[in-house]
Amino acid sequence: LYCRLKINKNERSKNMTDTIALKKLIKSKGLKYQFVASELGITYQGLKNKIENINEFKTGEVDALCKLLGINSLSAKEKIFFAS
Repeated sequence: LYCRLKINKNERSKNMTDTIALKKLIKSKGLKYQFVASELGITYQGLKNKIENINEFKTGEVDALCKLLGINSLSAKEKIFFAS
C-alpha cells in the first residue's frame, strides 16, 4: 500500500526555507534547477521538493548551495534557509 501525505498550507508555512527568496536568487544568478541539483548531488525533483519545503535541505546541501549562489553572509543564509 502506498500513502501520500497531504500537507496543508498552514503546515508548510512553518517550514524553514524561504521558497520565494531562494527561487528569486537562483533565477537572478541565471541558474537552472537541473544544474543546481547536479551540483548538490540530488535529483531535479529532489531539489524542487526541498525548495518547496516538502523535504528539508541537509547541512551539506545548504553549504554547497550558498557557495554556488554566492551567499557569503550569515544573515543572508539565515534569511533564506532558516526563515520562520
